[in-house]
Amino acid sequence: MAAVEEASARGLLAPRSVTVPTPAPTERKAVASPPTTERRSDRRLAHLVELRAERDSVARAIEDEVGRLRRSGVAWPQIGAALGVSRQAVRQKYGVLDHVGAERP
Repeated sequence: MAAVEEASARGLLAPRSVTVPTPAPTERKAVASPPTTERRSDRRLAHLVELRAERDSVARAIEDEVGRLRRSGVAWPQIGAALGVSRQAVRQKYGVLDHVGAERP
């Protein structure tokens, strides 16, 4: 190695040309930027509002059906079993329907 350096220093070796390959140009594809946290939060909040509306609609439908069942003579234990709760729980929640006597509008 020392001999090569000495020969190079004395000009006895031709200078080496080094070719550095240039990278080929890459095509950039348009990629949609990921949603920002704010946009993602807005979508999730909107979805939550939709879910609440669905929950409220289902709750009204259950209440209406419990009222119809009670007016047709179905007992609290049967309604509770259908809803997966005790007769006491269903009567406490919907018992007022026994006294109203009319369906909700």
